[in-house]
Amino acid sequence: MKIIKQSLLLILVFFGCKKDGNTELDTLKAQKSSKFIFISNFESGKVTDGGWSPAYDFTKTYAATIVKKPVHSGKNAIRFELHKTDEYVAGSLRSQLELMPPEAPLQERWYGLNIYLPKGTEKYEKDSSAEVIAQWHSVADPGEYATVPALRLMTYKGIYWLGRHWDSKKISTDKNENSIEEGFDNKAYQSYLGDLGKWTNWVFHIRWGWEISQSPLIEIYKNGVLVYSRINKPNTTNDDEGIFFVIGVYKSDWAENTNSILSKRVIYYDDIFIGDKTCKLSDF
Repeated sequence: MKIIKQSLLLILVFFGCKKDGNTELDTLKAQKSSKFIFISNFESGKVTDGGWSPAYDFTKTYAATIVKKPVHSGKNAIRFELHKTDEYVAGSLRSQLELMPPEAPLQERWYGLNIYLPKGTEKYEKDSSAEVIAQWHSVADPGEYATVPALRLMTYKGIYWLGRHWDSKKISTDKNENSIEEGFDNKAYQSYLGDLGKWTNWVFHIRWGWEISQSPLIEIYKNGVLVYSRINKPNTTNDDEGIFFVIGVYKSDWAENTNSILSKRVIYYDDIFIGDKTCKLSDF
């Protein structure tokens, strides 16, 4: 998926579409642009591009930076770097951007992002501890302890991994919440080793819900291929507010002194978008 980013107007019109010079097709793309709720491609040159809220150690100049390469399209992408020796942020080790305020609950959304796991001197090596590279985080209600994300995309020992968390009770506790970590339905797409040094496109189609009656849904596409599907099964917690979307690297294992063999993680992102329920995979 190549994205034209020559000006703000072109970004809004052509986002998520291939350059082909076909006027009729360009008109169709412009009509589709109204489906997108959020677009961030870092062409502004700012880490807060599109409305992100930083969640990283501001004293570290390397934590989150705009770079000229690698880029998925246009001139810029964002690079995150996290060290095991960095200062804690919100109780753990992270270099992230959060999209605030949270959504209203029970929304149906399409989330798209492009992730680059580097090779060479920054190689995204296998590690014996996990890191979260995208997450959809719940917001605790008054009286609840801090919740964990409803959905997480993780890397662990050379594979992609999913973390899910849900609860239908109004006040969640560590005794009544449900959590699971699992691989993709399509095991052929589980390893990330073949993705090193190139951009990988992810699209998450999610209808949030904590009850079956809300028709919850998770569909995950990697480079246009469906790799995970969970239909009519709860996928979030019962909260007054919906989730907020987070990108970047979070490695709580370092804070817990696990047997990680690494001391640094580097990862890149570009062309991040959120579409409403009228979207379909072909829009991306």
